[in-house]
Amino acid sequence: MTSADASSIIAGRVAAIAGGFFRFRATLVPPAALLAWIVAMAHGAPRSQLVALATGMTVTSLFFVYEARRAERPMSENRFAVSLSVTIVALGAATLITGGITSPMLPLLFAPTITAFAAFARRRASLAILVSFVCIVIALFALGDRTPFSPLAIEARVALTALFSLVTAALLWSSVAGLADGYTRAAAEVASLREDTVARVLERSRVLDAVGAKVAHEIKNPLAAIKGLAQLSRRQATDEQSERRLAVIEREVERIEAVLRDYLTFARPFDALEREPVAIDALVERVLAALEPRAQRAEVTLQYKSRCSAVIQGDRRKLESSLINVGINAIEASPRGASVTFESAQHEVERVLVTVHDEGPALSAATLARIGTPFFTTRSDGTGLGVAIARGAVEQHGGTLELSCPERGGTTVTITLPNTEAISA
Repeated sequence: MTSADASSIIAGRVAAIAGGFFRFRATLVPPAALLAWIVAMAHGAPRSQLVALATGMTVTSLFFVYEARRAERPMSENRFAVSLSVTIVALGAATLITGGITSPMLPLLFAPTITAFAAFARRRASLAILVSFVCIVIALFALGDRTPFSPLAIEARVALTALFSLVTAALLWSSVAGLADGYTRAAAEVASLREDTVARVLERSRVLDAVGAKVAHEIKNPLAAIKGLAQLSRRQATDEQSERRLAVIEREVERIEAVLRDYLTFARPFDALEREPVAIDALVERVLAALEPRAQRAEVTLQYKSRCSAVIQGDRRKLESSLINVGINAIEASPRGASVTFESAQHEVERVLVTVHDEGPALSAATLARIGTPFFTTRSDGTGLGVAIARGAVEQHGGTLELSCPERGGTTVTITLPNTEAISA
């Protein structure tokens, strides 16, 4: 989210609070002020106090009505802060005219103050209005009974205190309701911004994937030519040093080809499954046969335990490729002389488990959580795509691929596959 987006959300919240507060203030305060003037007159308030009260309330009411009409247009934070400041000063003056600290209008001072808290939180405008409120209350308390006019009669004060308390409660309700509406609107805007951002990121990701796949595909042909020339030159080499150098070129080209193959497999969508009966036993045996040359070069022993007689419906080629990817990682993680153990078992009739355990160093929880993330790898020559591709193929079958580090050491990859034949039976 940009700073402009954040400012827009804050402005929307302020506008929601200001709109409700201004409308309620213009609707409730002028009639309440008129009623207060009538009650004061009925209880014998002096003429000068009635004139001062009428003048102040008329000017304030006109200001409130004017602000309510302006609230129909976009409301800035500064304008709202100024309006609340004028309101609290005007109400402070009205409180002074009607008896100071004992005035029935004293509760009204809380309305603009708490509204400022809701609108501005801990920003400077909120602090300024809080300071104004504190100063007015301290001044009223310090004046005591030394106000310009005598306090209203006790009967008038009781009735008007109840009235202005109700008006204050209504104003505060409008502010809190506006705050809730503002946050609801802000949440909707944030959700919309998040969806737009995700959509843009996904679109950019799709473009980058397409470009990457195109580049990888275009590189394959020159690499094949380089590899062919290196092989031909190696066969025709007349000295041992040239042959070694050409062998290095050939191996590095093969490594680049493997990286490109993994990337293209990961970047393009998975093809539809070509389901057929797949015997788990036979599947693992073929995988072990494919991995045997690599295991011998690494001086690692391959084992197969807990043979499983289950036959599932799956894509033989994809399942075999997934297990080979997992097996290669296990062999490369294991030290010389270690063992990589494959196990298979029937699990609760409807599931088949295939586990691959190596004797390499244990992985941290943070590393385990990231393995399978594209391009994250613990090997200097790895791509991080092997587990990602294997997991994608397993999940396409409706299964799961999980990694763990048991207490006996090493890392265990557990592949769970649905036994569709057992389910249908």
